[in-house]
Amino acid sequence: MKYIGKGLLAVVISATLLVAIAAFQAGFPVAAVANRVYTYDPRRDQPNQLIVENRPETVLIAALQKQIARDGTYPQDATARIVNLEPTRVELQIGTDWHAVAYVSMLLRYDDGTERQEMFEFQSLNSEGFDLPLLPDVALHNTFGRLTTCRKITAIKSYCSVG
Repeated sequence: MKYIGKGLLAVVISATLLVAIAAFQAGFPVAAVANRVYTYDPRRDQPNQLIVENRPETVLIAALQKQIARDGTYPQDATARIVNLEPTRVELQIGTDWHAVAYVSMLLRYDDGTERQEMFEFQSLNSEGFDLPLLPDVALHNTFGRLTTCRKITAIKSYCSVG
């Protein structure tokens, strides 16, 4: 009986390794799954569609543009108006089987010539769980929906509510 258990374990490990090798060769972000974090530079990278259904930085820019049109700038207590929003990095925490958390680094440029980096955090609305033996559960096909309002929570971090 103990040989059957070891044999079954060997089959599961072998199958997992074969799937991982095939996925790596097909461009699947194996490192992201293993680390449960997926990152990309939105200025030059096209995110993997298995991880990201729609780009969270695009959703964030649309929300900030609406908020700036309403409030005049971001954050509300800023002394200058924003003239440019440039996403510089996207990190997705995909280490759950039901959603991802996006962290979008955004360079905010103001009309007085100043600029500052801000980190915006928000969650996906929908995703699919993915479970392989011996690998952690991860959220795939993450969809980011309409954000209602972003608000500062620290000097360099903001949180955006999903609407």
